[in-house]
Amino acid sequence: MIPLTSQEVASLAFYDGPPKHVILLPDGHRRSGLDPKDAYSLGASKCGEFYDLCLGTLGHNDASVFAVSSRSFLGYNGRDEDNIAAILQAGRQLAVDLRQERWGTPLSSVRFQVLSRADMPHLAPPVEVEISPRLCREWIKMADAMVELEEKSREAQGKTAWLLVNYSSAVEAAMRLMGDESVVPLPPFGLWLRTGGDYRLSDCASGLVASTYLHVLPEIVPKVHVAALEPTIRHYLN
Repeated sequence: MIPLTSQEVASLAFYDGPPKHVILLPDGHRRSGLDPKDAYSLGASKCGEFYDLCLGTLGHNDASVFAVSSRSFLGYNGRDEDNIAAILQAGRQLAVDLRQERWGTPLSSVRFQVLSRADMPHLAPPVEVEISPRLCREWIKMADAMVELEEKSREAQGKTAWLLVNYSSAVEAAMRLMGDESVVPLPPFGLWLRTGGDYRLSDCASGLVASTYLHVLPEIVPKVHVAALEPTIRHYLN
């Protein structure tokens, strides 16, 4: 949970129910049995479809994908360099495809905002990436694509697609407790969708909201049928 100041609490809207903001926590790539590059590429496509479902079909004003936790890079968290490279390549491709409106999400009305660790420059690589020339190159290509996506959609108004990369709510919480006003707060989530069957939220912010839901999908993200999530989301948030 991210702490809020009294002024922020006073400015919050009152909800009859959970806010219509869904966050996807895609998990299960390594359990797919696919080559890492194929698994993460397929997972990135599911994330693109998810944005279009929430912001287009369902008409929500916010949608988020918790793409990569900062903890993923701590000693690679059991991953080898090929796995991390595949994550970064998929992140770059997702940004490129979104910029080209592959899934129909219009950049004229949807602003994409990338959030990374609040205690580092925007989209700065973690130390574990910087020490690997190969990963550093892949990170730069991914970061450049994401910055281009942000720039192209900067003038959009009305809807926001949040993309969390090398993100840590624990870091943000600590900074906010210290009175740092530079942290960009995420709108409260009404529904968390986690693939892969694990009942956990990882290191991700939940903000402050009267009620919220967690729905865990047993399918790993490469095998999720995104369009079939529509009745699930409507069940919780309509």
